Amino acid sequence: MTDSKERLVQWLRDAHAMEEQAETMLSGQIKRLEHYP
Repeated sequence: MTDSKERLVQWLRDAHAMEEQAETMLSGQIKRLEHYP
């Protein structure tokens, strides 16, 4: 049971990190596109 819980917690941490990275990348694109003609 502990191994399953640890695996789930690690998966959630990875998923959260991917979401944070995606948000950072999209924010950068928004800043670039604001000045696009």
